[in-house]
Formats: sequence, structure tokens, C-alpha cells
Amino acid sequence: MKTLQRPRVRIAPALLAGLLVATSGCVVEGDAVYEAAPLPETGGAGGSGGAGGGAGGAGTTPSWAEIEPIMIEKCGACHGDPLSGGAPYGLITYADAAAHAERSAIRTKFRTMPPPGSPAMTDAEIALLQAWSDAGAPETLEAPPAPVAEWATIEPILVDKCGPCHGATPSQGAPFPLVDYANAAMYAERSAIRAEFGTMPPQGLGFAPCTADEKALLRAWADAGAPEKAQ
Repeated sequence: MKTLQRPRVRIAPALLAGLLVATSGCVVEGDAVYEAAPLPETGGAGGSGGAGGGAGGAGTTPSWAEIEPIMIEKCGACHGDPLSGGAPYGLITYADAAAHAERSAIRTKFRTMPPPGSPAMTDAEIALLQAWSDAGAPETLEAPPAPVAEWATIEPILVDKCGPCHGATPSQGAPFPLVDYANAAMYAERSAIRAEFGTMPPQGLGFAPCTADEKALLRAWADAGAPEKAQ
């Protein structure tokens, strides 16, 4: 009786190594193999978690200035200059970090990087890296355009800070309204001076003073001749 034998399957060494890595909780990047921390059972962050991290607030887009210290402290030991520990690329220059921003965000989110034994990312640092990646890894953030000194930007200031007394019908001894363009333009210089010296709005009545930006805008509007529409 003839005995049937199963055919032998030959697995290439590279493929076998890949299978071993895939089942051993490791991360492969090029020729480097890093041991990976186990994934969290929930979306929880684990690690050293919590309050630490960069300066960006919730909902804000961080710039490279906020990301660089994280990369240097938490990634620079291996992904620095020179590379060490089998790291395949740098992460401490803007160009390198930006090129790998999405990968860094994913690895830190699932805590496979930094590897075990290295300082762990805080929750705040992980959130910053994710926000930076989602925003396209910007190097700098463009400052919002300065408000134009015209009636459309002056009216809300006067309504808020002067309207309670200098409304359409003046009250509490106010001699004229300031919530319409004609009157506001007539008293533009006076309003700018009173705001600069803090005599208006009157503090004794509990009104909030004009902010530095509001004072600057009132001054710019008065200096420009109180235009209804900026040229």
C-alpha cells in the first residue's frame, strides 16, 4: 500500500522572518525591527498620560515650534543625528518630521513608539502630533489678517462698550449717540482719546474697558479720518 506524503512547503527566509515579526508584536521599518508595545484594549492612552505636553490648546493647530521639542525629547535618542538603535530616518528636523508626520501620529496613538523603555508620550503630546498631522504638518502658522479700520469693525466696539449709554436714545447723561456711523465718525478722535486714557467706558459704572486691540483700532480709524469703508 502506497503511503501519501504531504508536499513540503518551502518558505523564503525573508518571508518567514516577516511572519515571525507579524506574530510577535513587533514593528518593521526597512531593515530595522522594533519591539512594539501592546495596543490598548480601548482608545485609552495609557503611558505617562495626562496633563503634560505642548502648549497648543484644544482645537488649535500646532506649528513645528511646538512639535520640535517633542520629537527631540521623545524620538531624538534613536531618530536623531546620527541615527541609532536601528531607526531608519530622522525626526528632529522639520523636513524629516513633516515627511513622516502621519506615521508618527499613528505610532504614538497606538503607543508602538517610542519603544518600551523609552520616555512615553503624554496624552497631550499625542494629541498635538495628531493635530499637526491632520493639518498637513505646517512649519509655521499664518497670522490672521489685522482687522481693517472701517465702520464695520468699529461699530461692534462702540455698540458693546459705548452703547449702554451712547445708544440710539442716550441715557445716564450721555450727550450724544455713538451707535450710528454719522455720530461715531463725528466723535471718532474723542472716542479714541477717551478709550486710550480709560475714561470711557466709565469704570465707576462697572463697564469693561476697551482692550488693547480695540483701542488700537479706534485710534487707527480716527487717524484715517473715520472712513465708512476702508479704501
